Amino acid sequence: MHMHSVSCNRCPDPCEAIMHALVLCPFASHVWSLASFCANISAFSSSSMIDWLNFWLIDHLTRIPIDRHCTFVAILWSLWTSRNNLVFRNLQEKHIVVIHRAKCSLLEKLEFQTHLVNYILSFSDHWMPPTFGWIKCNIDCAFDDTTKDNGAGYVMRDFSSKVSFRASIVFDVDSVEEAEVF
Repeated sequence: MHMHSVSCNRCPDPCEAIMHALVLCPFASHVWSLASFCANISAFSSSSMIDWLNFWLIDHLTRIPIDRHCTFVAILWSLWTSRNNLVFRNLQEKHIVVIHRAKCSLLEKLEFQTHLVNYILSFSDHWMPPTFGWIKCNIDCAFDDTTKDNGAGYVMRDFSSKVSFRASIVFDVDSVEEAEVF
């Protein structure tokens, strides 16, 4: 899929990078303001997304309380969903819709957690095989903005962890979004 334009669909900015789409675009910055994350957005105009995340989540002087991390991430996700709704579905959303969707996702998470109170859960940070009779396909893509190098790796395994397919491929793409689409 060839992307004809990387300009922002919400404002006249000619280059819609991830930092612009989720923070610097006037639409996104207004959402952050309405959601009570009132940082001076313009101070981040030459910053990266990593700088933005570090400011809110890691830096000891500026980070938000742990109990607000979920809200912060839910707003990021909702802004990205709103951007995709505009680009791919031509659906223009209002600022309050973005915030409402973020709040709803947090409520769903809370309801899910309350249903799990009577269960003991074990989380694992390593690969888990699919259930009997199923095959799991894991995919990861990468893109380097500087060199334009990119690629993807694929591996399919069955319930016994036996690899049935694996591949890597380099694409003719111009952005991380294009690489992820493949």
